[in-house]
Amino acid sequence: MVITIIAILAALLLPALTAAKQRAVTTQCLSNLRQIGLGMTLYASDENGLFPKSGGIIYWDQTDPTTRRHGWMQQIFSYTKNTNVFQCPMDLRGQFSYFNGARAAYIASGYSFASVDTREIKFTAAQVLSGRHRVDDGRIDRC
Repeated sequence: MVITIIAILAALLLPALTAAKQRAVTTQCLSNLRQIGLGMTLYASDENGLFPKSGGIIYWDQTDPTTRRHGWMQQIFSYTKNTNVFQCPMDLRGQFSYFNGARAAYIASGYSFASVDTREIKFTAAQVLSGRHRVDDGRIDRC
């Protein structure tokens, strides 16, 4: 009898716990993206309105051969002070989830990369600054 009551209570609570866990993951992801956005904004403020210049996929402590710079995450690290903000809480495979360290806030002009100038962004809500992109199967995924 007691086991039956416990089983019924567990069955009733399980959906609520699952929903709470998903809300916590979503909140953490949004917090990470907010901190990244603030880091990008602070970086641009110190660099005369230019976001970090970033080329292709650039691993941590490596430089892009085209731009001769570290990846955008390493360029804004002094503003975020934490590499944990670069990992989506749902991504258990990699340390850097958001755009996988590649191509955040850049312009491809011909065969070179250029920084995005904040003064040239007319409609900020229509721009993607950074996000989470899954490269294993090519689809874009949201936290």
